[in-house]
Amino acid sequence: MSRQAVGTVAALYRFPVKSMGGEALEQAPLYWHGVEGDRRQVFVKSGDLSSFPWLTARDVPELVHYTAYLTDPENVRRSSVMVRTPQGEELPIESEALRERLERQYGAPIHLMRTSRGAQDAAGISVLGLGTVRALGERIGQPMDVRRFRQNIYLETIGGEPDVEDGWVGRALVIGDGERPARVRLLRPDHRCMMVNLSPEHPGQNPAVLREIAASRDNCLGLYGSVDAIGTVQVGDPVYLE
Repeated sequence: MSRQAVGTVAALYRFPVKSMGGEALEQAPLYWHGVEGDRRQVFVKSGDLSSFPWLTARDVPELVHYTAYLTDPENVRRSSVMVRTPQGEELPIESEALRERLERQYGAPIHLMRTSRGAQDAAGISVLGLGTVRALGERIGQPMDVRRFRQNIYLETIGGEPDVEDGWVGRALVIGDGERPARVRLLRPDHRCMMVNLSPEHPGQNPAVLREIAASRDNCLGLYGSVDAIGTVQVGDPVYLE
């Protein structure tokens, strides 16, 4: 099967708690359900029997300013999770003080849930080209912090051109040059919601972000994928389109 070099891994992110800020990584193990430890913990709206009962920043925008991280990143599956609040406190994810604070912000009961498969919106892993992010920022008139888009893998494509990844749906990315490199099947575009309007650093929203994505990109930015072959990826790895 032929492979075409398309770029390199520019950044990797893991989000231990759904809708909270996460961790920038130098390397990340990919397993069948995505980046190990990604979105494995989620707060649930108690009594919500819908297909999407998760508490997210659509309900509590301040969630993106809580930062979740693993205490033992070398042992992802057994590591506990800590949360740094916007006020700088460090609280275990199981903390009643944390749950009660988020419950007050939401205005209704919530509870914590752990899931081995992750609580991603549509697929186990997400990919976005930095050229696309830069072009979006130029159209809006301000630089875009990549954390705003909450992707797992950011690519610097050859030449840095925007939008090239849009044509890769249905194909696979092979990441790395090892004997058994990780392989990600690209499934469909990532349809965006108001969360892209939320800055990871500052309060408030910038509705121009979602407006521009809707107007120029049919409301999509980035790609959802699934892991076809497990392996460890790291920043700087070459990326091939298969």
